Amino acid sequence: MVYCGKPSRGCENCRKLHKKCDEKQPACSRCVRTKKICPGYRDQSVLLFRDETARTQVKIRRGHLRSHPPGCTLAVNAQQSPLLAGVSKWSHGTSVSPFERLSPSLEEVVLCRFYHTTLDNLSHADPVRFLHSQLPDLYARSGPNSALRLATEAISYAASRKLVDEAALVSRIRYVQAIRAVGKAIQDPEELEHDQTLYATLLLSGYETMLGDPNTPSAWGAHVDGAAALVKFRNAKGVHTSLSRSMFRFIRRNVVLGQMQMCRPVDEVFSDTDVPLSPTQSPEDYLVWKAAQISHIQYRSNFLFTQRRDPEKPDVEDLFRSASVLDRELSEWSCTLPATWSYLAAMNIDSVGGSRFVPLQVHRYTDLYTARVWNFYRVSRLIVQSVIIRTASWLSAAMEPGPFMDVGRTESSSRELVNDICATIPFLLGHDLSKMKLPTSERGRRQGTRADQPTTKRNSLTSTGGFSLIWTLFVACSCSPVPESQREWMLAQLRCLSELWETQARFACSEKSELLLGGADSVRFDCV
Repeated sequence: MVYCGKPSRGCENCRKLHKKCDEKQPACSRCVRTKKICPGYRDQSVLLFRDETARTQVKIRRGHLRSHPPGCTLAVNAQQSPLLAGVSKWSHGTSVSPFERLSPSLEEVVLCRFYHTTLDNLSHADPVRFLHSQLPDLYARSGPNSALRLATEAISYAASRKLVDEAALVSRIRYVQAIRAVGKAIQDPEELEHDQTLYATLLLSGYETMLGDPNTPSAWGAHVDGAAALVKFRNAKGVHTSLSRSMFRFIRRNVVLGQMQMCRPVDEVFSDTDVPLSPTQSPEDYLVWKAAQISHIQYRSNFLFTQRRDPEKPDVEDLFRSASVLDRELSEWSCTLPATWSYLAAMNIDSVGGSRFVPLQVHRYTDLYTARVWNFYRVSRLIVQSVIIRTASWLSAAMEPGPFMDVGRTESSSRELVNDICATIPFLLGHDLSKMKLPTSERGRRQGTRADQPTTKRNSLTSTGGFSLIWTLFVACSCSPVPESQREWMLAQLRCLSELWETQARFACSEKSELLLGGADSVRFDCV
């Protein structure tokens, strides 16, 4: 073996042409421009040491031929997943060149691309990163036609559908096969307890999130319901591992989001199990656990104000108090976060007077994950405050208004939350905010200097948080206290997103959320 120095990091197509590769994700600009399939980028740690000469390679291959009988097939590193390294089977009964053995198949390229691009786009602080890092091991331990393998291949081909001609068709075939495999697995009590079965349902829900098929708008919610049912079964059986706990928290987030959209109470297994100790240890888990109470308050509110007979005053007062307590607890979450969750708020120098709305501030966060969680907090409070406004307005009309029914204060708080959502848009869309200095020690919001209008953007929404803005803006647009000019501005942002992120953003542009108006939305979808 010999040290070969630092190898080129460019893709194979650019290296063959001796052209400089810009190494963009998910494909370099040259491959996109020439409409070629970008094979991705090499792992330098694997390439630093290589066989010294071709003679050495021949000797090694002859040694393998002597140690294995003719005609047998050897899978090199059979236990290693192609998600980590492209490994192909080769026969010792025929002559195989080193280049043929090392050339990965299309499926291996697609799998590797999905795994590594997804991992690269996940913040180290995001718990989903750990969950995603377990995929290679689970894939390697699964059978060829298992639910997990088929689901992994389905979502991997879906991620490459714009780069590979046949990827969309293969993805759909694998998806249908994976659904059948999951259906077969849940009939087996032993398979029900395996992590691979539950993980496969998460991949299927991710497939629906990625494609957002308008012909099957309820598919994502159906997969979430299926995962929730599996969690309840596994909890009853006492299946508890680090991976199972990570999957439980991921599913809890999706369940809480889905039930908030449908205004239905969250099952107790997700509110009473794995209770976070404090927001400082796990900010997102604690917030989601608190948000699990929101859908119950929504359900009570909708039941009280949509029934034929007038609601009873004690019931409305009790709902008002419950919503007020929950809003206060959510507000306290934002005040007890670690310093790393702080964000910088700078004045926007382009926010001049006039009829056209422009955000007064621009926020910069430590990473995209932190910004997304902050916006989930803001939408959660908007929903709770809509219940407070509804109950307070009813009580004010039914009796002399008291000091605890300050509707104006709650409306002002809602406007401030929507303003903060608007302030996150430049950062989440990938604009260059590098001139804004991040806070290092203070908690919560920190005022900064004036910010120039951001102009530079990242390559695509796959490396930004634009996708997470869809549901956030969808709900914020229906906030009654917000000025009409600001509402139009948010709708314009949604229309821009619809050009880049197809189905979910188009749905958000064509429909109006009912969550802040006392109703449920017609479709559940994952955009957080």
